[in-house]
Amino acid sequence: MFSELPDPRAANARHRLCDLLLIALAASLCGAQGATDYAQFARSKQALLEEVIGPFDPPSHDTFSRVFRLLEPAAFAEAFAAFARGFAGALEGVVAIDGKAMRRAYDAGGRAWPPIVVSAWAADMRLVLGCLTAGPAGDGEAETAIRLIGLLDLDGATVTADALHCHRRMAAAIRAKGGDYALSLKGNRPSLKREASALLDAAGDEADRAATDEMAHGRREQRRAVVVAAGAMAQRHDFEGLAAVASVTSQRDDAPPQTRLFLLSRPMGAAEVLTTVRAHWSVENTLHWGLDVTFAEDGSRARKDHAPANIALITRLAMSLLQRIDDPKTSIRRRMKRCAWENDYLLNAIAHMR
Repeated sequence: MFSELPDPRAANARHRLCDLLLIALAASLCGAQGATDYAQFARSKQALLEEVIGPFDPPSHDTFSRVFRLLEPAAFAEAFAAFARGFAGALEGVVAIDGKAMRRAYDAGGRAWPPIVVSAWAADMRLVLGCLTAGPAGDGEAETAIRLIGLLDLDGATVTADALHCHRRMAAAIRAKGGDYALSLKGNRPSLKREASALLDAAGDEADRAATDEMAHGRREQRRAVVVAAGAMAQRHDFEGLAAVASVTSQRDDAPPQTRLFLLSRPMGAAEVLTTVRAHWSVENTLHWGLDVTFAEDGSRARKDHAPANIALITRLAMSLLQRIDDPKTSIRRRMKRCAWENDYLLNAIAHMR
């Protein structure tokens, strides 16, 4: 997979591309945040790395910088997705699609348009299945998400996404890859929203309903779901696979209740809708939070050429490997520190690549 990536450098390059990627990944597992850190890690951990890749001269900062600026991110993303498919095995549960801005990865004058990294997050497995980067010079987040879906095998999965991705092309792309969907429906699809709301308002005993009432973090949260079959609505709107619509109403303590609508490609039970919608938010609470707090991604100043996209891939691969270490009582931050402090622990993390 990664060994088959096309090398953008001249044929006389001193370091193998796969070795450079492995060093960058190992460095990221220990908290490295860019080319300067990768080069220092290669010097500091040379003896350990030579146990994995054989003898080498430590690459310079310029070598890492040049590789990540030149490496084609689409090919890297395809290799990443192929690795994740083998790593994950049989896929099931929720796959959340969401974008995250790399807030400091912009050139002068581009602060308002940072690159957006769109990730596919397997919520149950806590695994990034793939990611692609949108930017001001390329496709927007919605188009990038469709390209990302094309890299995935979604058999057995339910794809969730916010209202930006609730459109016919996304629904068709998900169904073509064998997945189901639960797409958030808001005012950007006014005719769909009006008809879905009317269908739910008219629901009687035929509608499936479920409710939860929980206390967590010092607050009470009540959630109610209603599901009804889409019926003729699916034909009128030509929305691929549309089978049902759902509403989820949530209320925290004494705050006003909030109701969200969803389009479903299969008639889930209301209890499953509650579980699915809640699982979606782990892409924010686990993946994006971890990338910012543990990996300090929002502080990254890699901004030239393809560097932001490629370093984002390396970071997400490191995040996935740290999640998979069989060490349930240790936080991700402490796992990263153990990788930096304990050679055997780091080698165990890298071994998941095999």
